[in-house]
Amino acid sequence: MNPMLAKRPRTETAQVARPKFQRVLVAVDFSEDSRYALACAAELAAKFDASLTLVHVVEPHFGPRTADLAGVTGGGSEATEFAEAKLELNDLGAQMLGPCRVVETVVRAGLAFFEITEAAKALGADLIVLGTHGYTGLKRALLGSTAEKVVRHAPCPVLVARGESTRIVV
Repeated sequence: MNPMLAKRPRTETAQVARPKFQRVLVAVDFSEDSRYALACAAELAAKFDASLTLVHVVEPHFGPRTADLAGVTGGGSEATEFAEAKLELNDLGAQMLGPCRVVETVVRAGLAFFEITEAAKALGADLIVLGTHGYTGLKRALLGSTAEKVVRHAPCPVLVARGESTRIVV
């Protein structure tokens, strides 16, 4: 019998490291998928007794501001978008206070994937949760997949939550 194939008696039990999520960061762009991701993040934060940080990124406007490009550029001024996002994010955060012990909201300006990963580093996040799709159409084609870029650049594990709107029904 080959000695490499012989069963060895177990003397030690393999210990698998269990994650300790103390700070869960969820990226919110106010789409259906990000709201589903927020629900997932809130449930995880409640189970792990972790704090929950909601992050929204106001991205820069590209190109001229014309009526036919409003869907690509976002419509209003960045300062207006920032203020509106802060109010809406605070409302979402207040709704999460029941199941989560601590809820913080952060609005940042810049490229979404970069600001999300930088916020995770700065806040010491143990987990990032985000939806699979936020943008659609031309804006997604121009900017690429935020979720994919966050997964590649994140300083911690990333949970990409696939919402009901992205599930394929056969």
